[in-house]
Amino acid sequence: MKEEKILPHILLCYDGSPSGYKGLRYVEQVFEKSEIGVTLLRIIDSPKLHPSLSTDLKKRFFQEDEVEETANKLYKEHYSKLQEVAEILKSKTLGKVEVKVVFKQGEIFYDIVRIAQEGLYDAIVVGRRGLSRISSFILGSITQKLVYSTSFPIWIIRGDSWNKKLFAGIELNEMGIRVIDYVSFILAYVKSVKPVFCHIYHPFSPFEDFRGSLEELLKVLKEPEVREYFLKVREIFKTNDFDENRAEFVFKRSIFGTAGQIIRMVKKEGFSTIVIGRKGKSKLREIFLGSVSQKLISYFEDKAIWIVH
Repeated sequence: MKEEKILPHILLCYDGSPSGYKGLRYVEQVFEKSEIGVTLLRIIDSPKLHPSLSTDLKKRFFQEDEVEETANKLYKEHYSKLQEVAEILKSKTLGKVEVKVVFKQGEIFYDIVRIAQEGLYDAIVVGRRGLSRISSFILGSITQKLVYSTSFPIWIIRGDSWNKKLFAGIELNEMGIRVIDYVSFILAYVKSVKPVFCHIYHPFSPFEDFRGSLEELLKVLKEPEVREYFLKVREIFKTNDFDENRAEFVFKRSIFGTAGQIIRMVKKEGFSTIVIGRKGKSKLREIFLGSVSQKLISYFEDKAIWIVH
């Protein structure tokens, strides 16, 4: 008996704004005619009782009925609009598209995280406005909080048009395995996207520059531990039903540091999507010392960046 496919399912935050539209367009373009589940999420404000509400119980019950009626009307209105968006997305992708409209219970960030936890989604997708790098730190944003305060993979979508070229930076450690596992799971049935997994190493490392398939990489690796690492990668690909021949591996020596070399390669080869793992540093430390993920988020204004925790 053939096993049922396990498709990734993402939570796409959509509020009708230009930022929300970016996330929608990204999924339409990158996952066109591909199997992926999407839940469109719209969080709306609840109508409130008037602060000068009379203490008269009869009047209070009357106004509560009005508030409930208004809430139902708002819900149906937003649900209908979101359903229209869902129908467009269904015409572009092959996976299941669902709609979820919820009333805000507190800070939007916490509502998104709660919904993501309840639904066990494989990513939270958010568009990002073109704020300056300094402004986004000082003002804060839902995106920033999601990156720093959750364990969910976050897709930060910027730009207006995206191709199907994906660059994934990997370290030869457990975080690198997580990135490879995640990317191969998400793209298992997205045949049009062929990811490039790149390891940036320091000038004095014992590696040599390489570019090729996993099979070719295994033939040239000399260090037993590194070879064992990529044999594990092969097993991950099999588990995720990902064709290893679709992946390209790159070893690149660099004097520019990891973030600097990624920026150079992404610009030179025209990747639209960047995937990077993020270690569990504190937000304060990352602000002052920087991190690869933060540098990439700050630098690129026209790319989609996936953050894998």
